[in-house]
Amino acid sequence: MKIKNFVTLLVIVLVAGCSYMMKVGVNAMTPTLQKVNDTVLRENDYELVGQGLPGQLLLIDGFLSITPDNRDLLVIAASGYCGYSLGYVEDTDPKRASALYIKGKNYGLQALKQDSAFRKALEKGKSFEDAAKLIDSDTYVPALYWTAMCWGSWINLNMSDPMGMIEVPKFKALIDQLYKLNDKYAYGGAHLLLATYYAQLPALFGGGLDKSDKEFKKAFEISQGKFLIQYVYYAEFYATLVKNKALFESELKKVIDAPTDILPDQTFTNLIAKHKAEYLLKNEEKLFSY
Repeated sequence: MKIKNFVTLLVIVLVAGCSYMMKVGVNAMTPTLQKVNDTVLRENDYELVGQGLPGQLLLIDGFLSITPDNRDLLVIAASGYCGYSLGYVEDTDPKRASALYIKGKNYGLQALKQDSAFRKALEKGKSFEDAAKLIDSDTYVPALYWTAMCWGSWINLNMSDPMGMIEVPKFKALIDQLYKLNDKYAYGGAHLLLATYYAQLPALFGGGLDKSDKEFKKAFEISQGKFLIQYVYYAEFYATLVKNKALFESELKKVIDAPTDILPDQTFTNLIAKHKAEYLLKNEEKLFSY
């Protein structure tokens, strides 16, 4: 073998080896990253988390460029982009928030495609809705939830865009599977997502405020009233539609007055809820002017 060819082969082997070792390293770190994520959710300093999240998300992006099929890491990324956008971007920059939600949604879909039946159905040209029905393992519950959260949040910001309505059936297909596999995940996440879905659609198209109210109440029951973002959504997506200012105000004040540590493992999410509640109250007249 010529020296030049030998050197080329050696470089290829070394690069492949380094790539393999990097993947092994990232995969080994994933449980630690999950623990970091859990620690963030227990944090009670809203500004501190806001300053740290962008760097953490960029780090996860980098890790996923090395191991793009790491399902747990993909779910962490989807949840991170959703939480950051909801808590720090959506109210001031909806366009940027939409882009962040799409990024989170895409990470979530990447995680769901680890389910071979779902992936192969899409590759064969089946509709997204039919393919989603094939996700039947509860190991995919977190991916279903966070993909739906990102997707639904994007739809809520883009209801005037025709593409927003086109995406709704796909969003609903994920909720249906989440509901089927574990409706209690994320303190009744499937019920919260269904509640916002029903609130957005008229009864003629399968939605309706009665259905929405029922699903919100079920979510409250599962969370025992401790997952405060549910009350924020109830005020924003239900009370505004029924034009009930008293309900709108009471639900948001309930959030603001609740103890910060009412649900210790979701302290940060509840802080987001408190900030959202304050923002919505400041914009009450605008929300009820339509």
